[in-house]
Amino acid sequence: EWHDATRLKGKIAIKLISDKRDLETDVSKRNFEMREIKYWDRWPDFTASTLICGDYVIMGKIDEEPNYLVEIHDKTLAHNMRELFKGIWEKI
Repeated sequence: EWHDATRLKGKIAIKLISDKRDLETDVSKRNFEMREIKYWDRWPDFTASTLICGDYVIMGKIDEEPNYLVEIHDKTLAHNMRELFKGIWEKI
């Protein structure tokens, strides 16, 4: 079940780059105002989710066993990953 996103309104913006999986399509129909998604069909082998949040890089893989969640707290790495994803976002 999804948490109530209204408490985050105006505090966070989420930009997602995804393949065209049914799950993302279903979630995008829920009309979260702070959530933007762009689909990139050039990455079929990129199968883990990556989130950059502040000084953290968080990666998760839950579609098959074993499941993983990796959290890295590094300001420089988070900054560089954010810039990388900004570049991809602008190209889509």
